[in-house]
Amino acid sequence: MRNGRIADALALSVKIGKLISDTRAQHLSKVTHKDVKKLWSSVRSNTASRKRNSFTACTFTSEDFATHFATIATDETYVIVNLYSAFM
Repeated sequence: MRNGRIADALALSVKIGKLISDTRAQHLSKVTHKDVKKLWSSVRSNTASRKRNSFTACTFTSEDFATHFATIATDETYVIVNLYSAFM
């Protein structure tokens, strides 16, 4: 999170969390506590990880990922500060 984008990332993560929470609440609101079997079935269907075959559909190579992260991790305005001399 460079260049002061931490606040943007925090706002985005809060928004995503709220969307997830609202969606789960909407799905679970249709189930009552009287039917325990149906309740747990709904909980499992909303929280269980789904098996996805994402690796066969992936068109990215390791070089693509390396280039992407090298690009976003490089800050051209970064200045190396000698911490020892900064406190002297």
